[in-house]
Amino acid sequence: MKTAALGKGLKTLFSEQEVHLESSESTETRIVSITDIILNKNQPRKLFNEQEIEELKNSIIRHGLLTPILVQKVDDKYQIIAGERRYRAVKAADLKEILVRVIPPKTEEEILEISLIENIQRQDLNAVEIGEALYILTKKYKLTHEKVAEALSINRVSVTNFIRLNELPEEIKESIREKKINFGAAKAILRVESDADKIDVTRKAIANKWSVRDIEEYVKKLKTPKVKTEKKVMDVFYKNIEDKLRVTFNTKVTLTKLKDKGRIEIEYYNDEDLERILGVIQ
Repeated sequence: MKTAALGKGLKTLFSEQEVHLESSESTETRIVSITDIILNKNQPRKLFNEQEIEELKNSIIRHGLLTPILVQKVDDKYQIIAGERRYRAVKAADLKEILVRVIPPKTEEEILEISLIENIQRQDLNAVEIGEALYILTKKYKLTHEKVAEALSINRVSVTNFIRLNELPEEIKESIREKKINFGAAKAILRVESDADKIDVTRKAIANKWSVRDIEEYVKKLKTPKVKTEKKVMDVFYKNIEDKLRVTFNTKVTLTKLKDKGRIEIEYYNDEDLERILGVIQ
């Protein structure tokens, strides 16, 4: 069986390759009791937008569930492989039954793979969730990036880039989940060496509404050695003071010593951030 190809956005993300879920195995569509459904612990999707579920619930009340959720039989229950958002909407609508498509039993690895494909095709996952799921495939199930790319019919470089998102500080991951920055921006930020500088670039990008190109240009300048007109003292004493100030103000602080005086620079990224820093000083 061959499902619909990716939407335009994800096709671009995956180098215009189509992702298909193929199976020669027999499946069966049936209506089952909502109480017979159990959740999938390997569900790659972690965030569910309540407004989207409410809208889907209203649509289901008016038109019914047009697309069955994908399940497998586990004892006398049906475990969700893909379609948890539809299940939540049906449950929210207080319906007693749900349309399911039952497939033959799968291993945990196969379930995660199928769930990934189904969610990706529906564009239901953010980049962090995709990265976390791909990481599990490579670490828990010992699959190479090439094998994952082959199994999901996507570009190997895309697999590697998604997995690398796991290296980002949690603040940046949260910005991706909240759609404050996109996958392209995250890839550019990954080129920055230290976590502190990664966060600094991310905050500036969000505050100034930078495009991916803007971020790439900034990162390029950041990595280019600068001709110094002032000598910055980096001995242990001054470095410790600089580090303490960064922790205190939770932002980038630069301590520069000139010939017979010095300068402390405290960066802020918007008016709200400035008020926060002033609060710390007061």
